Amino acid sequence: MFGEEEIVKFHRQRANAIVRAILLAFSLLLMRLWYLQIMKGDMFYEFSLNNKIRKESVDAPRGMIFSKDSKILVHNVPRFDAVVIPQYIRDKKALIKKLSTILNMSVEDIKKILARYRGQARYRSITIKKNISQKELAIIETESEKIPGVRVEVYISREYSDHVIGAHLLGYISEISQKQ
Repeated sequence: MFGEEEIVKFHRQRANAIVRAILLAFSLLLMRLWYLQIMKGDMFYEFSLNNKIRKESVDAPRGMIFSKDSKILVHNVPRFDAVVIPQYIRDKKALIKKLSTILNMSVEDIKKILARYRGQARYRSITIKKNISQKELAIIETESEKIPGVRVEVYISREYSDHVIGAHLLGYISEISQKQ
């Protein structure tokens, strides 16, 4: 039916068509990559700077404990801590100076706290001052744009009506040290 030359010619035509289709697909792919990298590269770079994920844990509040005559023995109280996240700090000296005025702390104390956590990951928060006042909280929240890297974190503290009496029976929470 078909001669050997016709079969070879047919296969060569099919191979050429496949090669052209592959070259066309790669050409389209390269043109699209060029467009995204060269033409729109600056826009995507800006997007990448603003696209950050921060892992945040949310502690569940513990329940209140009542005595048999409905008197509160243990309850939860919110506590506000001023923290710094090193990866968002632009000007460290200016930030420390600003924090010292807001939190009524010396510059040296803030430097010591930051130096203590120098080896840890830059995305982990460093607590500068625990249990800040409402005034300090308001200043930090209103000036958050001027002090990047500084946040207020809310924690739940346990308060005992009789202070320490019975804490071993009712349970208590305390922070662990760096060594632990």
